[in-house]
Amino acid sequence: MIPTLIKFKSKFDFEFFSHRKKAFVFSFILILSSFFCVFYKNLNFGIDFVGGIMIDAKFSNAQDLNLIRADLEKLPIGNFEIQEFGSPDNILIKIEKKKTLIKMTKCL
Repeated sequence: MIPTLIKFKSKFDFEFFSHRKKAFVFSFILILSSFFCVFYKNLNFGIDFVGGIMIDAKFSNAQDLNLIRADLEKLPIGNFEIQEFGSPDNILIKIEKKKTLIKMTKCL
């Protein structure tokens, strides 16, 4: 096994240091573009990071998510997500915390 490793090492010759300036410029451009995306576009944190209420509802049969979504849109609850969780009769509803309620609780 050692002789094949030595043969491979002797055949393989790539000058990494000759490309270091190109790699540095490429890395710097990637870092700047990531900062630009974070500060300009802002990060859209989901309900998992912002906080809120998570409801795990179990039904006797499969429910139509579009009907549930239409009913929840009528309520003044803000942003929410609905998805099937595991089986079609198990639904996960995530409701984002409202900023107005946070401001009101800080004043009290």
